[in-house]
Amino acid sequence: MRVGLDGKEISLKADGIGRYAINLIRSMAKILVNEQWIEIVLFAGPRTQIDFLVPDNILVSNRIRKIKSSLVRSFLFFPIILPEEKIDVFHGLDHASLPLFNKRGKFVITIHDIITFIFPEFFTWKHRKIINFMLPKMLARADKLIADSHSTKNDLSQFFKIDDAKITVIHLGLEERFKIVSFQEIEKIRKKYHIKDDYILFVGVLEPRKNIVSILGALSILKQTGKLRGRKLVVAGKTGWLFKEIFKKVQESKLEKDVIFTGFVNEEDLPALYSGALFSVFPSLYEGFGLPVLEAMGCGTPVITSKVSSLPEVVGDAAILVDPMNIEELAWRMEMLCESSDLREELGKKGLERSKLFSWEKTAQKTLEVYKELA
Repeated sequence: MRVGLDGKEISLKADGIGRYAINLIRSMAKILVNEQWIEIVLFAGPRTQIDFLVPDNILVSNRIRKIKSSLVRSFLFFPIILPEEKIDVFHGLDHASLPLFNKRGKFVITIHDIITFIFPEFFTWKHRKIINFMLPKMLARADKLIADSHSTKNDLSQFFKIDDAKITVIHLGLEERFKIVSFQEIEKIRKKYHIKDDYILFVGVLEPRKNIVSILGALSILKQTGKLRGRKLVVAGKTGWLFKEIFKKVQESKLEKDVIFTGFVNEEDLPALYSGALFSVFPSLYEGFGLPVLEAMGCGTPVITSKVSSLPEVVGDAAILVDPMNIEELAWRMEMLCESSDLREELGKKGLERSKLFSWEKTAQKTLEVYKELA
């Protein structure tokens, strides 16, 4: 069997979908070292960094490497090259990867979330139009859907009336590097990002659904009540769309000296950044899975997160859950963790145990089983 994957997101500066692609492919490659029943063919894109990220036993096709647009790749090129490459199963790793007009072979698509249908106001008009046009067609075209969480599966069933039997839930994994690191590594990262004081950590793209504005509102309450006590908020991530409101909120709340924006953080820096934090705060309004909370737990870092969408499914009873729209509750919970080292230790231990339930090997093995079903 030949399985095709779109590798356009595989980059050293990959975000959520790119990291999913990299870890899935690496883990499948390890499993398949001694297997003969399957060949994986990766279709490279302009950003694909093969030398660093793609294992040797994964075949790479450069035939459409220069084509950046997902729409052009899906509509024009994949319908032509997949039959020529004798692809039996094609796996679209995001919502815009399936060839709509190809009749040969079987098709799988991973749906990470359907946020544009739940919170359309968080996206540009152009982005909404593209997703609203593409996604229903992709869902209809696919023979099998993979959802990152039961929450996403429920959303798919509710919004698109898809039969449950068509959807397989496969949780994402935790990379082995997300673990408690040494004091020396933490100090090195603190110096690199100019963090001199105790800090609270947010990791993620700066965009409306991540709800960073509520974190800033809670931080402002702690400062006004004298409970912040020199602690800083470190916001680690690149800017996304509609991010200006975040910086406006910092200025309005006079928090310029209390917040550190690191910009994009290299993957190798994240474990130390998590490990050095008092706790991680992630009150997102919607997630298809929520890798940052899992990564924090893997590093033994206490977590505050939202009690909505997939996040309770990921953290179980190993984190503090809050209403993401209740700033006073968020401030109260942040104050609790700031003041209680015993609570931080308890949650850190619980999170560490919880994180052991998730691995990319499990994700890859279950994904390979989906391919076998379609063979």
